[in-house]
Amino acid sequence: MAVPGSSPLLATADTGKGGGVKDAQAARKILSTCISQIGGSERAEQVQMCNLVARSFSLPGSQLVGAGTGTGKSLAYLAAAFQQAIEHGKRVVISTATLALQRQLLTCDIPTVVGACRELGYPPPTVAVLKGWSNYICRWKLAAPEESEGLFPSYEAVDYSPSNIGKQLQRLREWAEETESGDRDELERGVSLTAWQQASISPNQCQGKTCRFFTDCFPRDARLKAKDADIIITNHALLSIEALTSAELLPEFDLLIVDEAHELPSRARSQACVNLSGSGVEKVARGVSKHFHLPVTALEQAAKNFSKVIEEMGEGELITLPEELERALTALQIELSDIAGEVTSSAGEDEKRVKQRIVLAQIEEALDACEIIAAFDPEKSAAWVAEEKTGNHRLYSGPLDVGGDLYARLFKGHSCVLTSATMQLGGSFAVIATRLGFRDSHSWQGSDLGSPFNYPKQGILYVAADLPRPGQSGLSVEALERSLELAKASGGGVLGLFSSYRAAEQAADYFEEDGDLQIFLQGQAPINQLITDFAASKRSCLFGTLSLWQGVDLPGDKCRLVLIDRIPFPRPNDPYISARTRAAEAAGRSGFSEVSLSHAALLLAQGAGRLIRTRSDRGVVAVLDQRLARARYANYLLKSLPPFWRTTDYQTVLGALKRLETSETAEQ
Repeated sequence: MAVPGSSPLLATADTGKGGGVKDAQAARKILSTCISQIGGSERAEQVQMCNLVARSFSLPGSQLVGAGTGTGKSLAYLAAAFQQAIEHGKRVVISTATLALQRQLLTCDIPTVVGACRELGYPPPTVAVLKGWSNYICRWKLAAPEESEGLFPSYEAVDYSPSNIGKQLQRLREWAEETESGDRDELERGVSLTAWQQASISPNQCQGKTCRFFTDCFPRDARLKAKDADIIITNHALLSIEALTSAELLPEFDLLIVDEAHELPSRARSQACVNLSGSGVEKVARGVSKHFHLPVTALEQAAKNFSKVIEEMGEGELITLPEELERALTALQIELSDIAGEVTSSAGEDEKRVKQRIVLAQIEEALDACEIIAAFDPEKSAAWVAEEKTGNHRLYSGPLDVGGDLYARLFKGHSCVLTSATMQLGGSFAVIATRLGFRDSHSWQGSDLGSPFNYPKQGILYVAADLPRPGQSGLSVEALERSLELAKASGGGVLGLFSSYRAAEQAADYFEEDGDLQIFLQGQAPINQLITDFAASKRSCLFGTLSLWQGVDLPGDKCRLVLIDRIPFPRPNDPYISARTRAAEAAGRSGFSEVSLSHAALLLAQGAGRLIRTRSDRGVVAVLDQRLARARYANYLLKSLPPFWRTTDYQTVLGALKRLETSETAEQ
């Protein structure tokens, strides 16, 4: 298997040897023009990234590329993608995990590449954005409330003061007349999920050609544009649906670029997960009764029995399906199948009866969930019961491994480049490659582009080896005291990444008692607002959990200390983690190493990566968990992190933070 940096691409990229050299030269010319336009400077890592994508057609297998923060990889792969579209007529699909990166591509990087192409005399290729159907507003659903009656309760279609859904829907109606795309992400002031769900529709509920808005349909227009586009920008959720279902959402493509590729397996598992509740089936039954006038007593009874069974089972993971649950599922399947047969025969195609189509879609979704859950195999899937905020219980099931489908449906037979700043765990590409479905050593190559940052000189990794080992009862007094001392030495600019909201809240309370620093705590306001307020303030700290570990970009003195309370191992009672661990051990592998340790390594690398965002950034990552210095697996975790200068000496790091705070103050 290829080792980091051994890809033949990197060995020949700058020597003029090997296939695809002319393409690489042309792509680099576009990149160079882009850099000139934005007044930037050439980076070796960025040039290598451009080479890699341009030459990917001439290389066997898929390319897995580790490209550190600051590489400028998006501009590099776009330059190469545009070159392939312009000179060879190739269609390129680019997928991202986060909305922030997608916005960067659409509002910043792509316009820059388009400008460079025009300057060089190239006709720019067409670009389209493609997302899931429900990401677009539905004009029919936003029509007069009387037309929408039955799709959702009438109080939600008018001004309903407790939830204010009516006002939000009115705002969406006005926006629908102004927007060209109908894309939710372009709505400047967002609306609640409940309001958006009343304004969007799933593909199997859509009326299609029978809808009077068919020729003015936002999701349809997006697909038509993508069908004719040279470059298609999409997201991991839609990419996962393409891989895991029979839905054909993407047109045929030649090159696939997956940015933030480490996120794709988890996003795919989320898309593949199904769920079922008795209350949900009862709602379907009410729809059948109202819109088809069919008897639903047997279906309602089966739904109530199902609810009773899973409530008596209680929350938690299932190793097998109990007999009473199997019987309840079978009864639901029988009743739903019978109803589906009757409903299908009476459903119309005209707009007046579109409500029937929506109910039919709900029946089919429930039936699919029943069948998937009933086929539960503990070696291949996880199943669990969870209690909702309403007090109702819901049954979930999802696959343990989606890599096989990702490889077979997306990567096999295509030229693919999968990249991220976190592609190597424990110093190897193997873990991420396996999760993505690359089981054959000849199906992929790994390339490590490194980083333009001088991590040993820009950052310190401090491990508090003298503190007590973290326990289950929250942060220790010693950890709280150490955190506050470090934060005060830094003079603010503190991003606190905690393993639980309880720990974040505990630290916030402790800091607020001291009163020297301003505290922003996740949950007090929308996360984007908290980040903005934190970045604009002085002598402040931002504390939170998972939402802050990834995707937060705070360059300069906005963030000079990243506090991590403990190694972010997953919760042992997480159903997916438990099931994957058990499956690995049943196959004779280490469940801890394969699942929990790799999970912790990935998240720890993402968290530590919040510190250094530009070449001038300096600061400290402080991990208040002695295991990172003492445990037998510590070296694996350390190899997954940027190569900071490391120390366990508290006085050394305290002095460094004080000097940094003094220098930042003097510069201001």
